Amino acid sequence: MKFPLSQNELIILDRQMVMIARHLSEIASLLESRHGEAADTTLSARIIEQRFADLARKIHDQAVEADGDLAFASKSQTA
Repeated sequence: MKFPLSQNELIILDRQMVMIARHLSEIASLLESRHGEAADTTLSARIIEQRFADLARKIHDQAVEADGDLAFASKSQTA
């Protein structure tokens, strides 16, 4: 059975995705500095970095959307 992630889970996941994206960027930069930007390992690392960044962006958008929904619900309850 599938359950949607809670707002807290989305925020935690968003933060973890940012950390992983930074690590992947560091790895790709290190490979590029050691092997050059045309090396297979560097190109593979850059592809992985980009694909992961795309996924991280989607997660971030969901987290922002969930946060906005909660803020809207809080405002309507206080009115």
